[in-house]
Amino acid sequence: MLPDLSKSLLDQWNTYFPSTPRPATLNYLSISGSIEGGTVTFLGFPDSSSRPVFAAKVLRDPGFQERALAEYSILSYLQTCGDAVASSVPCPILIKQLGFHFVLVQSILEGQPLGSELKGQAQSSITPTLEQNFILASNWLADLYRLTREDNPSTKV
Repeated sequence: MLPDLSKSLLDQWNTYFPSTPRPATLNYLSISGSIEGGTVTFLGFPDSSSRPVFAAKVLRDPGFQERALAEYSILSYLQTCGDAVASSVPCPILIKQLGFHFVLVQSILEGQPLGSELKGQAQSSITPTLEQNFILASNWLADLYRLTREDNPSTKV
């Protein structure tokens, strides 16, 4: 299945990744713990790069096709909602059936997990970090609400 995905992506590389030079090969790394919910997620690396350029979610159950299509649709919609939202969610790149599996390919978000941000900090400095992240999350939810309200004339469905 991954060789078929590589072929699909490499054949249309300039369409999917216009700002990234076309690699000769793609390498994959499975994300540990990504099998919950019926998917397995792989990071895709061009040639011998140490930075992934995409994530591929492989839905193991053929019955999950609707779920994959819904996620692709929602991510596509969120890309139209202004930079505050669009830049904070993955951009859908491709959805395709390969063999018995649906594959959703999406962009990689820059950043790091909250756990790595807190690791090694003294206990006294964790509370301000948590408060700061709570404020960021609250602001993001408020932006999402504001930009996706039904009565918002800029909302496109």
